[in-house]
Amino acid sequence: MRYTNRLSVAAAAGCHAGALAGGAATPALADYGTGAQYQVEISANNVGGVPGDGVWLWIELNRDGSGDYTGSDCIHTGPAGVNGAAREQGDVQWSESGGQLTITGIGLVGGQFPVTILVPDRYGHYVGGSDSFIRDFALGQIGGTAQVQVAP
Repeated sequence: MRYTNRLSVAAAAGCHAGALAGGAATPALADYGTGAQYQVEISANNVGGVPGDGVWLWIELNRDGSGDYTGSDCIHTGPAGVNGAAREQGDVQWSESGGQLTITGIGLVGGQFPVTILVPDRYGHYVGGSDSFIRDFALGQIGGTAQVQVAP
C-alpha cells in the first residue's frame, strides 16, 4: 500500500513538472529573424507526364537586400534524358521595383543553373505559370503551375 501511494505521488509530481515545463516554453517566432522583410515560398509543379518536373523553394529576404534560400527540385525527362532530384541552398540578393521583387543568386539542379525569381511585392498568395515566376532556367521552360506565397 505504501509503495502504491509513493508511486502515485511520484507520478503526480512528474505530471505537474511536465505541465509547468510545457507552460514555461517560449513561443516560436513568426519570422526568420529581426532583419526579415519578406518570406517567399514557391511550389512549382509540372506533372502528368514526361517530361515532368518540380521546384520547391523557401526564400528569406532581409531589409538590406540580402537573404538566403533553401529548396529542392526534380527533373524527369524520360529514359534517355536527365532524371533526378537535388537540394539547394545559399545566399540571395534582391531588389524591388515596379511592384515586383527580383531575386537572384538561386541555382536549380543542386545549385548548378542560376535562375531569376520574379514575384509580386505585396503580401499574399498567387497562382500562375511556373515560368512567370522562375525565369532564365538554362535547361528550358519548367512548365506547369506555381503556387507562390509572399509573407512578412
